[in-house]
Amino acid sequence: MLIEFITTKPVQSSNAFLFFMNGSFSLVMIPITIGMLNKSFEKYSY
Repeated sequence: MLIEFITTKPVQSSNAFLFFMNGSFSLVMIPITIGMLNKSFEKYSY
């Protein structure tokens, strides 16, 4: 029981951690890329 818990729990937690990191990373990067595109468009339009 204890050995199964030790072997399965880190895998589940690391998968959830990676999933959370991917989601937060995309949520942060999408506005940054949109802001950079807007800045470049403003630079070329003026």
